[in-house]
Amino acid sequence: MEGLLKNSEGLDGAGYETKHGCRTRTCSVSLCQQVKIAPTSSIRKFWQRLDDCVHPDDLLVLNSHQHTFNLDFPPPAFIGDVDNAPIVILMANGGYDPVRTPTEFLDEADRLAYLRWLRGESAQIPDRLSPYYTEQAVFAWIRKGIAVMVNAVAYRSPSFTSEPQNGRLAKLLPSLRMHKQWLRGEVLPAVASGRRLVIAHRSALWDFPAREGMHLPNVYHSTCPASPYLSKETVNHVKSWLQRNDYSEV
Repeated sequence: MEGLLKNSEGLDGAGYETKHGCRTRTCSVSLCQQVKIAPTSSIRKFWQRLDDCVHPDDLLVLNSHQHTFNLDFPPPAFIGDVDNAPIVILMANGGYDPVRTPTEFLDEADRLAYLRWLRGESAQIPDRLSPYYTEQAVFAWIRKGIAVMVNAVAYRSPSFTSEPQNGRLAKLLPSLRMHKQWLRGEVLPAVASGRRLVIAHRSALWDFPAREGMHLPNVYHSTCPASPYLSKETVNHVKSWLQRNDYSEV
């Protein structure tokens, strides 16, 4: 990309450049004027090693403990542009419905398309993506690359809160440990500098209690975490943040 500023002239540690090198919340340059140099996030790199329905690092744990996770389909580790989206929505785990989930993967082409999308090999959102995501009020932003929903636990189950054995196993998963490292090592520094907003909708599995984010201006704990959908108040908070940062798409 010719003409971009170099490190001494405005490139920060996360791969962003501004026109004059400033990366603080008081910077007069809006987020829309920042240029992303497409680094691949650690969470994306982790899931690029997925070639079936279980990440190789999680196989031993899942094979060694009793659980009721459904492992017949590719896991929704995240929904959206996890590398670049400024809005990061923390969720619990992938859902499973014995009737609806199989309709997302009617043939091998659906399965392969989903894996390619998860690994970042395709920007095309799967045609049969679950209504759980497509019916979210923020899905238009997900489609535009502005928001991403990230599950702490990628694997699918009908009702995680009523599945104690799944909860115990989840704490042993390397993928959950990696997701939490990504949040603290990559997302929260971007939050602190004003480049990202975290919506902690279901944050228990993330070990991210409300008191931890209460002093960060770019962390918002959901007003209705028991609901599968973001509340109107939460969506309005996201919209206000985007407008303050000069996103014309809202």
